[in-house]
Amino acid sequence: MTRGEVIEIRDYYPRADIWEKREILKIVHKKISSGENRPFLKDIKSHSFDIFERCLAVTKNDKKKYKKISAIVKQ
Repeated sequence: MTRGEVIEIRDYYPRADIWEKREILKIVHKKISSGENRPFLKDIKSHSFDIFERCLAVTKNDKKKYKKISAIVKQ
């Protein structure tokens, strides 16, 4: 699958049902660089109420924040 095809699939996201949205997120994570998909994922996190979509929309910056928080909580 080419980058252009993935971007075209990503544009279908708002019209997709919940299962399609989850699969689109998986494809975007695998095929598009983190810098390019970060705005897309941030938008999803702010508008989605599905817990699985929110988990799939985690960016590298979010992972760093979670590590810091978990280190503080463990102390």
